[in-house]
Amino acid sequence: MRIVSNKNHIALLAGVLIVAMVIMALVMRRTNVIVFQPYEVEIQQLEEQSTSDEINSIEEDLLDTDLSDLDRELQEIDQELESAY
Repeated sequence: MRIVSNKNHIALLAGVLIVAMVIMALVMRRTNVIVFQPYEVEIQQLEEQSTSDEINSIEEDLLDTDLSDLDRELQEIDQELESAY
């Protein structure tokens, strides 16, 4: 039985890693699913505003803006920051 040198082990390991990375990249490319977090959807809604500077358009944009959970979200951020210390 012949003993394989360390260089051969390293080359084999590098080859296996490269093949695994290529397979993983192909799988990820085919399953290109974007999952939006709830806050990302809210941000998109805020960004979709009228370009008009008419008072009615501005009022509609303000009415469509939901800030009801803003205090709760800020409290959650504070809790996360406090738990990090």
